[in-house]
Amino acid sequence: MLILTRKIGESIKISDNITVVVLGVKGSQVRLGIEAPEGVAVHREEIFERIQAGLQQSAPANQPEPDRSEPLYANRTESEWRQLLAEEQAVQVNKEVAHGL
Repeated sequence: MLILTRKIGESIKISDNITVVVLGVKGSQVRLGIEAPEGVAVHREEIFERIQAGLQQSAPANQPEPDRSEPLYANRTESEWRQLLAEEQAVQVNKEVAHGL
């Protein structure tokens, strides 16, 4: 694992096309901005795990594992993504309310 120290406004480059920028720090939370090409899926870990769990549950046992090289959103409909985004935003709002942000 590479460990870096960055200040607000500083960034990290991943390959040629992904940039992670430190937008702010508030208490123990760090706010990051991530710039990535449209075909690159970027998720918080807990959302990624829910997506993976959903993919595993929807795949019948006799089918081979899905091709992990494809973007995760390839098999999702727009309405599924809207629902996932709404759930993610609700979770974030609940966390912010709980922490008085």
